[in-house]
Amino acid sequence: MELHLGMFDAPDSFVPGYELWTVRREQWLPEFSGLQRFAQDRE
Repeated sequence: MELHLGMFDAPDSFVPGYELWTVRREQWLPEFSGLQRFAQDRE
């Protein structure tokens, strides 16, 4: 499921718990500390 933060009145109330497809992360995008990372889909 994808959620676009602009859809909500209070986007700060949602905190990501994991990051998918890190194998395809853009080089300019920083890593998000404290998140579980998956190279592709979750196992």
